[in-house]
Amino acid sequence: TREIIPSMGRALEKIGEMSKHMEQVGQIIEELREICAADEQQTTKSARAVKSFESTGIFALDLQLERYLEEAETQEFTLDIIVRAPVKDVLKNKEIELYSLLQIVGDLYRNANQVVRKNRREGRILMCFGYNAEGAYELSIYDNGELFPEYVLEHLGKRGVTTGGTGHGISDIFEALHRGKMSFFLNQKLPKESIFTKGICITFDGMENISVNRR
Repeated sequence: TREIIPSMGRALEKIGEMSKHMEQVGQIIEELREICAADEQQTTKSARAVKSFESTGIFALDLQLERYLEEAETQEFTLDIIVRAPVKDVLKNKEIELYSLLQIVGDLYRNANQVVRKNRREGRILMCFGYNAEGAYELSIYDNGELFPEYVLEHLGKRGVTTGGTGHGISDIFEALHRGKMSFFLNQKLPKESIFTKGICITFDGMENISVNRR
């Protein structure tokens, strides 16, 4: 997608520039349709063998999550996705832009993916989308990997602080949280009977609170 999407973006710009040349516009639109159709066929074919989930109401996010389900099957860990309410209202209310939403979901998933794959027992990730009791939209992710070490917690959100990744994931999330005035809660003190070791909750509440529950 890093190779394809920029080209598609340039093509869409060309449509605006070449509105007087309908033949070329038609060709670009047909090529975009062909690209999207090929991608949809591959996604549909792959998704038949994996779990499904309720639509988030955002096509791009659904495709992103479908890819993660395919990855989980290939890499042999368990990924569950629960969508209790569509995410589209969050975008409609201008609480976050689409790119930042996809980035947050991607960074949260990739961090969890890295730690559960190191797990000697079966890796598990759970992603949840929906409203909390206060009526604010939340995105939560839980995993059964190792806890964040103390030095990461002390410098949470600072660029370059990592447990083996790029050192940019949490920093990028915090920047997006700041832009959208969203709150961040890291819970590393889940009940003993929980199958998960930690959870991160992003809340679209306009408060920009950062809190950590240490074990």
